[in-house]
Amino acid sequence: MAQEKLDPELLRRIKLVEDPAYEGQPLNNKDYAALVIVGIIIPFLLMVWGWSL
Repeated sequence: MAQEKLDPELLRRIKLVEDPAYEGQPLNNKDYAALVIVGIIIPFLLMVWGWSL
């Protein structure tokens, strides 16, 4: 396999992703509520709506 040099911008971004300090703040209650609404409640309502048609 040929060794290719990676783009410097790509290397910079990879280093940022690997840095644990770059992860941001932990999720709070508002974030978890939004995840539940978008990930569970809305799909459930769409399924019920689809079954009722």
